[in-house]
Amino acid sequence: MWLAPRCTSCSPSSRAVAGKGTQNKDETQTKKLNFLTDSLFLSTSSSGVAIGSFIAWTLVLQQIVLTDIPLPFSFPSYLLLAVLLTAAVNALVASLAQLSAMLAKTTVEILRLG
Repeated sequence: MWLAPRCTSCSPSSRAVAGKGTQNKDETQTKKLNFLTDSLFLSTSSSGVAIGSFIAWTLVLQQIVLTDIPLPFSFPSYLLLAVLLTAAVNALVASLAQLSAMLAKTTVEILRLG
């Protein structure tokens, strides 16, 4: 609504429309930022799992070489499954509010946001 005081020759209804347009633009930028943040989080967490598994595997190999005792490398698959399921449930719950707001709009309103 920062445009409303500057528009002196406009009617009050056009001021409200100008303020609403900037609000929709801000919401679109926020949604894009949320998508970028989510994709960054997903890529860093998956690369962290891969790097951590590789380091754990090399440490087990080093222990086997130094002690001559065979040690099995056990990946915590149940823990990984629990983390993935928890992340999926949290993503579903977080997107329900945006989904319900999007379903309330018509197709034309959705296309105007982008």
